[in-house]
Amino acid sequence: MSFLPIVNSSDVETIKKLSISERNTLLEEINRADPHSIFTPHPKENRNPDKRNIICPICGNGSGDDSTPVEVTFNGNRWLYFCFKCGEFSGDLLKIIATEEHLNLNQGDDMCKALAIGANLIGYSLPVPKKVEALDAGKAAKVQYRRNFPSTNESSSGISDSNSPKIIRQERADKMETKNDTELIYSSENALKEHELILADIANAKTHLPELPESQRRGISLDTYRHFSCGFLHDWTHPKTRAEEKKTVPTRRIIIPAGIHYNAVALSADRADVKKSYHKMHAGSMELFNAQSIKFADTIFIVEGEFDAMSIWQAFKGKIGIVAVLGAANWRKTLKPLLKSCSGKKFVILFDGDEAGRTNAKNLRDELLKRKIPAVSKFLFDYLPDKEKEKFGKKVDANDLLQQKNGEQALYKLIEQIQLNARDEFEKAEKEAMKNTTTHAPRDEKSIVEDFESRFDKLKFLQSLPQSEDRDNQIIAEIRELCDWKIDKKTGERLYIKPTFDNMKLIFNNDPNLQKLVGFDEFTCADVLLKDTPWRRANNHINKEWSDKDDAQLRLYLREHYGELQGKSLIEDMVVRVSQANTFNVVKNYFNNLPKWDGIPRAETLFIKFLRVDDTPFAREVTLNWLLAAIARIFHPGCRYQTALVLHGNQKIGKSYIIERIGGAWYLELTEDVGDSHAADAIKKGWIIEIKEMSAMRKTEINAVKAFIERSSETRREAYARRATVTYRHCVFAITVNDSEFLRDVTGNRRYLILHCNSAMFDYVEGLTDEYIQQLWAEVYQKYNEMFDNDNAFDEKKLSLSREAEMKAEDVATHYLQDDGMTGEIKGHLDKKIPPQFIWQEFSREERRDFHTKGYIKLVDGADDLIKRRRARGGKNVDADVAKIFDWLTGDAGKKFVRIKKITRGSEVVAEEFYIYGSEYREHICAAEIFNECFGSDKRKQMYRINEILSSLEGWHLGARLQKADAVYPDQKKPFYRNKDNYPSKELDETAQDDSFQGEPIDTADLPF
Repeated sequence: MSFLPIVNSSDVETIKKLSISERNTLLEEINRADPHSIFTPHPKENRNPDKRNIICPICGNGSGDDSTPVEVTFNGNRWLYFCFKCGEFSGDLLKIIATEEHLNLNQGDDMCKALAIGANLIGYSLPVPKKVEALDAGKAAKVQYRRNFPSTNESSSGISDSNSPKIIRQERADKMETKNDTELIYSSENALKEHELILADIANAKTHLPELPESQRRGISLDTYRHFSCGFLHDWTHPKTRAEEKKTVPTRRIIIPAGIHYNAVALSADRADVKKSYHKMHAGSMELFNAQSIKFADTIFIVEGEFDAMSIWQAFKGKIGIVAVLGAANWRKTLKPLLKSCSGKKFVILFDGDEAGRTNAKNLRDELLKRKIPAVSKFLFDYLPDKEKEKFGKKVDANDLLQQKNGEQALYKLIEQIQLNARDEFEKAEKEAMKNTTTHAPRDEKSIVEDFESRFDKLKFLQSLPQSEDRDNQIIAEIRELCDWKIDKKTGERLYIKPTFDNMKLIFNNDPNLQKLVGFDEFTCADVLLKDTPWRRANNHINKEWSDKDDAQLRLYLREHYGELQGKSLIEDMVVRVSQANTFNVVKNYFNNLPKWDGIPRAETLFIKFLRVDDTPFAREVTLNWLLAAIARIFHPGCRYQTALVLHGNQKIGKSYIIERIGGAWYLELTEDVGDSHAADAIKKGWIIEIKEMSAMRKTEINAVKAFIERSSETRREAYARRATVTYRHCVFAITVNDSEFLRDVTGNRRYLILHCNSAMFDYVEGLTDEYIQQLWAEVYQKYNEMFDNDNAFDEKKLSLSREAEMKAEDVATHYLQDDGMTGEIKGHLDKKIPPQFIWQEFSREERRDFHTKGYIKLVDGADDLIKRRRARGGKNVDADVAKIFDWLTGDAGKKFVRIKKITRGSEVVAEEFYIYGSEYREHICAAEIFNECFGSDKRKQMYRINEILSSLEGWHLGARLQKADAVYPDQKKPFYRNKDNYPSKELDETAQDDSFQGEPIDTADLPF
């Protein structure tokens, strides 16, 4: 049920007839209305005059167990609302109205409706449109006079065209509209200044309230003054006078707010110096005093003055509904605009007993009865003893009685007697009010909403009683009465409860079995039960996920207690609304409810104590860092933490047990492969994730494993969902392994924080008690808060290890690398000598592969073969390269590293085979060379794996891109270069030749050139 009033079409039509400047003025009044005059103030006042504390009318934030109020801030020209609990109650007042009523402020009709609702909400009296004013009263009489008595310029046969009543009315209306718009623009500027001064006066007066002389308090306590936001000013002048910058004499005044304006009442001691007409002055428009009482009480007393209202309120300790019209004759200005929202109320008119009071009381009663609102008029004078009648006279009011000795008690008894008499007369008043109403008149939606407001306090009273089955049944019965029913138009009989959003909200917010039934757990991203339900009574069901079965049971429950409520999707939407309003994080709650740390250090030595990890600075830093990251991931999901703890050690020493104990209810063992999409779903419900023996990583490629550990969020579209959602990680990983060679990647292993566990503490099971775990996390949580003392300044870089610890982690990881044989093969390949580069590049891939297998390359045609190959390849410097080859073959190197084998036929030499051996170490190499020449293009030896090994080898480094460095591999994007200090000694070079050399040394005379 909306907290906004219902407006009729006539109010909207009135708004449409207003000029633009008038609408702007109304808009300013709506957005500048004091929140305390519209919504329920929070008991805790805000000391800042530009801020107000209220209770959210949508979700109730600030009431009950939730003591945090909605803080409303004044930004200079309007009040801005925002509820941190529901988020729906946000923006300025007009935006809130548009949101609640589903209105588009860019459309004219919707804008007018929003303004009408706002005017009704703040009690603003809508002005008569200017064009209508131009024809009203005396102005209309003048037009009629000209029609009946034409001037001498008019023809005898009638009124001329130029002076016709229609033209006269139009001309005068145009002039009036132009004049009024001009005056309104001018006055609106002054009104803005005046309004700002009014707000400043109210705020300033509150601070000076204690300075109000006790003799001038009229028997009213300071607490009562504070409740009604009253104050005191020593040097008050009218805000309008100050806005117009006029000079006047300041006076002492009691400031009594009424809506967004106030009354300034002169002190009795100063009245001799103040004209009688200025004893009480209005700052701003006149508004009903304590208008909010109409919403929260069934029977409302109407008195003349605000002091009377405060006196009766004080006598009844606030347990009474009472308003003041600020003068008997002013009820039409202050109360009449609110009468349309008074259906279902009962009024006791308690004006003064003089002639003016009795006359206005009768007129007000007749107005209420005409609107079918029961009302009776009473006068204090009639209930006084004869002696007091003579003492006070007919104009006696409640404040006069309060100021007497034992005034509160006497006033309480007198008003209580009036209440009893009024109850007897209400039945007669109700019959009189309903005199012209048919017996079976159907109830429209508006009357049902008003009935809801009048009976809401009864529902609240039932809810305040101790829990019992009888109380619950009474509440459900009351809710049924308050619901909006489908009415038979002929008989007026109620048929069934309408399946509307307002009805659903009423039921879910007040049914004791459905209040705060379900909540949304941010940790598991799931709706969970918050309490027992009629269909799930066992305690072990608390905080369990909401299921489809619960949806079905809920529909059956609603059908059983509220009839055939239709609308499955509406019920499901209400479950979502309730769960979102009760959002929580179960792990955050755990940390916020931890006992205070006892000061005994436990965190850094957790694994040192229970798993006999070597006590080193590295082990201490890694342990504390991992525990801090676990908390950071809860309070800042998705924060950067790209490492995983690894506990290495023998079986059955308690590695998994310790991880499970510190994770508690949010420990999870990951069994799905990290390359599978199900793994991302699985970790959503875990906080401390254990991967045993790296089983979830063995089937996945190394890069995918890296990405899984480093990822901070997952983006997925759930089954049947329309939109993809981003889930930020709130977990950390712990890997437990027994194998000594569990790392497959030779690079990037600093992401694994490896701690070697030597053995188990003898009594580790008994040592890890619940109290120990709580104190462990209490210590880490305190250190976390000290490290990140301001949530707004959270810096995830603080979760990084020190530079020394990172280098140590990478060094430790090298001892746990898997040996697949490739590293040894590559090292051997790199340590083999090859012919000079200018000769080596003339050989094909197959010949090079044979060279690494046999240790030489055989040229069937001898030296001539090399020359032909070089000339066939073409390009620049062919002759120079041929000469270079010749010089090498004929020099000392040729004699040393080339052998000739002569092929004879009998005594004739028919051919010569050249055997070229390696003479020098290669300066650079790329992965493609190793892939083709060392491993023979074996697809199992992946290129990225070769690059990883090359980058991890000592004595080699990645260099700049090489182009045309080799005829076989002309473009090397990632070449690796040999370091200068990585060449073997000369002694090793001299012994490179052995008996495996074939043939005879080369003889220059045998060369064909």
